Amino acid sequence: MEDAAALGPVADEVTVALPWGPLLDGVLGGRPDVLAAIAALVRPGGRVRVVVSATPRDGREPPSVGDLRAAYAAAGLRLSCARAATRADVVAAGSTWGKRLGAGARRPALLIEARRA
Repeated sequence: MEDAAALGPVADEVTVALPWGPLLDGVLGGRPDVLAAIAALVRPGGRVRVVVSATPRDGREPPSVGDLRAAYAAAGLRLSCARAATRADVVAAGSTWGKRLGAGARRPALLIEARRA
């Protein structure tokens, strides 16, 4: 994560498609260091777009919108969208894994969008 922060703001948009492990924990707000590293990559006014699928069966409870808003704000990001992802959202994310999982169709998925302050 330190490497990402060392790059500084280099992107107008960062997309995270169906992460797992620490990256999943980060975008769900459970790893503030990971979310801060993602935010550090984005230029002011830039966008972070996340398509994520996490269920209690995976050992992860999907966070509330309020919890997401607070976690993203702490990382310097303003949450603009947190809603159920559609199949089209998953396809647009370009994840073949998401397509195989049926994310946004057979398996619940979440679309999160935020802007850097």
